[in-house]
Amino acid sequence: MSHVIIFLGALCCGLIFTPLMIRLAHILDILDKPNPHNPGKIHRQPIALLGGVAIYLTVLVISGFVLDWNLRILGLFSALTVIMLLGLIDDLRGLDYKVRLGVQFLVALFIVFGLDIKIAFLAEYPFIGYPLTLLWIVGVTNALNLMDNVDGATGGVSFIAALGLFGFAVLTGNTVVATLSVTLAGAVLAFLRFNFKPARIFLGDTGSLLLGLFLATLALIETQTLAPFSWHHAFIFPLLLGVPIYDTTLATLLRIYYGRPVYLADKSNLTYRLFDVGFSQLQTVFIEYGMGIYFLLCAMTLWWAPPAHGIFLVLITVGFLTFLGTRFAKHNSTVHVAPSIKPTSSQRIISYKFRENKHRPSIEESLLAQQTDH
Repeated sequence: MSHVIIFLGALCCGLIFTPLMIRLAHILDILDKPNPHNPGKIHRQPIALLGGVAIYLTVLVISGFVLDWNLRILGLFSALTVIMLLGLIDDLRGLDYKVRLGVQFLVALFIVFGLDIKIAFLAEYPFIGYPLTLLWIVGVTNALNLMDNVDGATGGVSFIAALGLFGFAVLTGNTVVATLSVTLAGAVLAFLRFNFKPARIFLGDTGSLLLGLFLATLALIETQTLAPFSWHHAFIFPLLLGVPIYDTTLATLLRIYYGRPVYLADKSNLTYRLFDVGFSQLQTVFIEYGMGIYFLLCAMTLWWAPPAHGIFLVLITVGFLTFLGTRFAKHNSTVHVAPSIKPTSSQRIISYKFRENKHRPSIEESLLAQQTDH
């Protein structure tokens, strides 16, 4: 079946499932409600939290029609189901970060040892390959979750990454990854129709964890096709997911720099740093899209260019991002979390203030002003 037809089928299916999930979320009260004590929640009306379920159902239905199922595909969807349910429970009740990480690690172990999916470039070095594969799965899963803090950002970046994976899968003849990635792209694009500002539905932890695990695993499967080509092609997949990886790295290093726990959600990540510079919510989203497209172009260059040229481009990119990180680090912030609140991945920080430019409106004031304008 043509990949165009599969994409359009996923798009249409997603346009059906997403409104249904919006209605179901309101009926079951599975909503992200405004919280005056939490400035990270800038919306003024309850928003549905079942975006991830809509994407999951879309991919499941389309894959059921177009794929020849086997034990590995069944195992992959079993892992996706577990991670989706983990996110749903976190959205509903809030889970301790240790529980979330524990379940994610168990799912990663199942993917690596149960499904035999690993970084193929390191197949001859299992003592390095297995730990790095586990780190990749858990890291990318949480990276997508961390950057899910503004309407349209995570969905759009995931859409770009899925298209990139589809392109490389077509080039290497990996029909399973091509089919799953183009199906995911169609499902995410349908979700974005209702998630772009002003959002009617959020991914929630349900969706962001699902997207992270799905993209991380598809990339690992594709390494098995790319491995015979050249060692420098291993950098293609970190580039395809460069935006969430950079976002997580930036936030982690800034938390360490300021002496804060790395597991505690705050506003050290890229989105809020761009807000601090003065970009609006919409501008910030398109900047992140632009970064995603740039990383995709870098990955394409790495595929076609000689190894030396590709690695040189990667080094320039890393150097520039490091420079940006040092610039962002100059904007100090202080964080205060009420002691009665147990931080979860769906909660945000209670207060945030800047050392520089005291006359500049706060992040919360700027975002609320943008919300009022619309």
